[in-house]
Amino acid sequence: MDSIVVKVSDLYERVKQLKVDNMQYVSLSILDSDELDGDYIPPALKFDAIENKNDLAATDYEEINAVEDVQI
Repeated sequence: MDSIVVKVSDLYERVKQLKVDNMQYVSLSILDSDELDGDYIPPALKFDAIENKNDLAATDYEEINAVEDVQI
C-alpha cells in the first residue's frame, strides 16, 4: 500500500499530541489491513516518535485507521 486516507481531524489530534510531548522526529508507517480471529482490521497510519536524535527507543502512538470509503 503506497497511500492511505485518514481524517484531517484525527491527524491533527495526533500531531498535536506529538508536539505536547516534545517529540522532534516521527516515523510514519502504513499498516495493511488484516483479519484477526474473524474481525476485520482496517489499514492504519502508525506513529513512532523520538524527542531527539540520541534517543535509543521510540514512543509508539495510537494508530489512525484509514477511511476506506473515500477516494482522493
